[in-house]
Amino acid sequence: MSIEDRVQYLEERIAYLQRSVSETDAVLSDFDKALTNISSAVESLSESGGTNAERMGTSDRVWNCEKCGARLGVYDPDSEQLRIKYKDFSLYSIPGKGGSLTVPCRRCAHLNTLEDDR
Repeated sequence: MSIEDRVQYLEERIAYLQRSVSETDAVLSDFDKALTNISSAVESLSESGGTNAERMGTSDRVWNCEKCGARLGVYDPDSEQLRIKYKDFSLYSIPGKGGSLTVPCRRCAHLNTLEDDR
């Protein structure tokens, strides 16, 4: 390979690398804008205060394990429905007046019972 060929190759390689750096800078700029938007959204949520349910505008209540506090399900008092989800298993239950539902905790195996007290 002659010196002229080598110089031309290196010039092309430098031009390619400069284009790559410019494209990377553009992508990083987009990520920076997205991160700024996410940060401001999180900040506005934390400033608004209240519980997650209040921020979502729903009256759903989280059902936690009595022993370790792990999340077992979500109870919707408006529809009187209990929702339990684990991986691909989903259970939607309406226990009924005076009914109960017992669920073992996936973390500590404690048997948790939810009773309808109407």
